[in-house]
Amino acid sequence: MTDPLFPANARISVRAMAIGERIDGRAAAVLRYGAVVLFNMDVDDETAFLEAIKPYVADPYPEPDFERMTIAIVPGSDGIVNADGSIALSAASVERLQIVATVLAKSVVFGFYERGLAAVFDRIEPLAASLKRTGAIGAEGR
Repeated sequence: MTDPLFPANARISVRAMAIGERIDGRAAAVLRYGAVVLFNMDVDDETAFLEAIKPYVADPYPEPDFERMTIAIVPGSDGIVNADGSIALSAASVERLQIVATVLAKSVVFGFYERGLAAVFDRIEPLAASLKRTGAIGAEGR
């Protein structure tokens, strides 16, 4: 294992964002399925980073979806979710942070797609009710 990136007893702010359909991973250190995860980055640096990778984002979303969490570095407590919702890790090694980044990025992308599917079902539901009630979907279904 490598040296930790953050000291023991640190609290690390983490933010995952779904910013587009895909990101060209050859050109940026991000997850290719359209998500970036930022650790302890202030707003100005975050804005500058997102601006810098814009040319590599395919089909960017008008408004990125995001999730926030906090990692607490507490020696001897790997993987515990604290009462405040933070995740306790025994050290902030690259490997541990990569796992957190992957899980959080997938979560934010799945959330984005889940909201899209919910919108489709909201549009289909009245048609299904009409079909059940009358046996036809009528002109609005076309």
